[in-house]
Amino acid sequence: MLRKQNEENKVNADKYIKIQEIEASTRELDDGKIFDYEKDFKRFALKSQPKFDSARYTIRNDDIENLLKAGRRIDTILTNANKKNVLKLDLKYLIVIEGTSSKDHFPINNELSYLRALSVFELWEKYNIPFVTTYLDKIRKGKSRELDIEIIIAGSGERGVGRSKDEIDNQKILIQLIPKISNMEEKVKK
Repeated sequence: MLRKQNEENKVNADKYIKIQEIEASTRELDDGKIFDYEKDFKRFALKSQPKFDSARYTIRNDDIENLLKAGRRIDTILTNANKKNVLKLDLKYLIVIEGTSSKDHFPINNELSYLRALSVFELWEKYNIPFVTTYLDKIRKGKSRELDIEIIIAGSGERGVGRSKDEIDNQKILIQLIPKISNMEEKVKK
């Protein structure tokens, strides 16, 4: 009985260590330079939001470099998290690129919010941000099971959580990096 309890304690200790590692890796986004952590909503937003013209989803030239820095930062965090995966868990990340829109009675605000998120993803693809190019390459080759990330491109339109009172500020991009562990119990017991 004592042996079983010791094994359970070891499993719980390993779980706690892994949870701490995962939390530390996602906290790396909050470097005060590129992303801000919105504590109330448990998500990251770009510190310098791209400015979208009303009824448009194209990225302005003066916003490109900041968005590329954000993509490179995410790539670095993903690379470091996998290197630090000491328990060799089946650690995967869900990356949500979410566009939002203002409530200005424009008839396709919901569609615009999605297209804004898609434009960020396509920018990262165009500039060969590694996690995006690897993701697309494996999808094209039918090797999606080998991926350690899943990318969701979404638009919450005029809805969504954590909207600003100043409607023009709701024309923005949110990026969420969500860790997923699919077989923690099995890996920790080995």
